[in-house]
Amino acid sequence: MIREINLHFDPFTEDSIQALKSSYTKLVKYSNHQRKKSVTEDNTFY
Repeated sequence: MIREINLHFDPFTEDSIQALKSSYTKLVKYSNHQRKKSVTEDNTFY
């Protein structure tokens, strides 16, 4: 019974890990998109 409770309250379940990965991926994509928008032709990285 204790084992079932521990499994039920495990903070790092597969669903939690997938949600964190998804959120991180969205954050990285958003960050990259914002960086691309802020680069002008005068400020290129050549």
